[in-house]
Amino acid sequence: MTKKMLIIDDDSMLNDLLTAYFGEQYQVVQAFDGEEGLARFAEAAPDVILLDVMMPKKDGIEVLKTIRQTSQTPILMLTAKAEDVDKILGLELGADDYVAKPCNPRELAARIRNLLTRFATASAMDEHLPIVHDKLRRRFKINGKALELTAAEYDILTVLYDSRLSIVIKATLFEQVFNRELQPFDRTLDVHISNIRKKLIDTPVVIQTLRGKGYRLCPSEDA
Repeated sequence: MTKKMLIIDDDSMLNDLLTAYFGEQYQVVQAFDGEEGLARFAEAAPDVILLDVMMPKKDGIEVLKTIRQTSQTPILMLTAKAEDVDKILGLELGADDYVAKPCNPRELAARIRNLLTRFATASAMDEHLPIVHDKLRRRFKINGKALELTAAEYDILTVLYDSRLSIVIKATLFEQVFNRELQPFDRTLDVHISNIRKKLIDTPVVIQTLRGKGYRLCPSEDA
């Protein structure tokens, strides 16, 4: 079945160009402002969304926040502004990728394929891992109950969740969370992992240690 792509961009020339480029691979739905984009999203139930940031009526950030309240549909954001603050804001609110204009359609196509593959893999894994990540509110839920996490604990669990069922090397996890290299005898990560494990007691989710390798998030019956 042909997948649906929703393009939300007030630049009609670019919107039409991308529609023509992706039209042979996807069923493309167009929208030219934020409000129309939300309406088309509700009607079409797309598999992937290309979302511009600067738009009339509702900007891309507002559209993103609204969609993330009900859906984890892959979203790639487009913008003419490449400032880090916009990029960080977009990704923290739940965007899956981010490309600055002008963009190469071939690069977009590759990124979209990657997003769809990741989304399909994550969806399959979620059937076996009963934990929900609410990016908008920066929290995790298990069986409908939110985990009470510190900022560092949330960041650690996010890295493990994004790589769920796969091993995350300890040094890599440390660097992604604390933005510095892991030093010998540094127990910071161990302490946080221990605290998270205490909060996962009596839940169907565990953080498994694979000695000499790292950690992975998995169902308790697989540990």
